[in-house]
Amino acid sequence: MNTEVTLEYVRRPEDGLTGRIPGGLSIEKASVMPRDAYLLGKEFRLTRFHMDENITRAKSDGVWTEYIKNFRPGRASHVFIAKARHETAGIILVNRSAQEGEYVNNLFFVAIKKKFRAKGAGRALIRRSLKWCAGQGGTVTVGTQANNVGALNFYMKNGFTKVRGTKTVLHRWSGR
Repeated sequence: MNTEVTLEYVRRPEDGLTGRIPGGLSIEKASVMPRDAYLLGKEFRLTRFHMDENITRAKSDGVWTEYIKNFRPGRASHVFIAKARHETAGIILVNRSAQEGEYVNNLFFVAIKKKFRAKGAGRALIRRSLKWCAGQGGTVTVGTQANNVGALNFYMKNGFTKVRGTKTVLHRWSGR
């Protein structure tokens, strides 16, 4: 059993959606998933799958890797990529949907390769995604596990300060 928290972006006057991109990085909205993005599936450690003692780490990594390999940007799903030269440093996937009469832009997959963490790649990706979402209108949200303190702190530093909701996730296991 896991608890997921959904945070909503609350723009503050001091928030600039532009900013300096760390040296050597570029941020772009892509029409296709980069070939090396699947490697980011192994960067997660605190997903609901990784936290479940009934799922091996290899299986959890595989779930994310397959998800990334099969993701196709389209009308309602978008990918933003941080690149360092020709290497994918990180990605954010955004899903735009109508929920209860409003548009919601959900940043539902945020992954930065370990060697690019704490160097501004994540912040630059968030800012670029927020800038795009601002042009689309609607609310912007992000979700993570309640016990993933590092991710919660990162999102709060980047303006996701309103708790939009929580939910308990129960996994059902067959005897196989």
